[in-house]
Amino acid sequence: MKREHLWKLLLIVFVLAWAVFELTPPTNRDIIEEFKHRAVAKDPAFSNILARVDELGREVPARRFGNLKEAVGTNDIAKYFPFIDAKGQKNPSSFILNRLQKEALGKVRLGLGLQGGTEFLVGMDTSKLSTNDTDRSSAISQAVEVLRKRVDKYGVAEPIIQPQGEDRISIQMPGLSDAEKDNVRQGEQGQEL
Repeated sequence: MKREHLWKLLLIVFVLAWAVFELTPPTNRDIIEEFKHRAVAKDPAFSNILARVDELGREVPARRFGNLKEAVGTNDIAKYFPFIDAKGQKNPSSFILNRLQKEALGKVRLGLGLQGGTEFLVGMDTSKLSTNDTDRSSAISQAVEVLRKRVDKYGVAEPIIQPQGEDRISIQMPGLSDAEKDNVRQGEQGQEL
């Protein structure tokens, strides 16, 4: 084989190997394992967080992100992840956990149909509000924030809560089991979302 053909063959093999690597979706990594391995400067407080995660994992094993978020609680985890810039964030620990979750999910994102989860479309009675568009949009924005706070209590990774139209709000929560779906729908005091 001529030298010129050898280089062409090697280039073709390299391009094919690279294409196969890029087409193969990486597997999702576990968020708790990602949290353990990526942390630096581990101390006793970090060990307590991990112990709490293990304890919560025995109670509800399918709720990985929620267990981790609950175990972190009010602890400041920014010192364990200095490579994630969380300065200026309203809640740095939640920002770091969400960032780790995104990185652990890999390149290919599964939708609600494949990953599991639920979607609600919540209607809001705006008939008692003034006809002013700014009042309506302000009321919808406040309702979105209230719903976001309620959904955050369940530890759902990356929920999508956004207005749809003039009087509706779409809520998408990936990765919920059937039991969790019912709990979320009923809310805290047994009232529907």
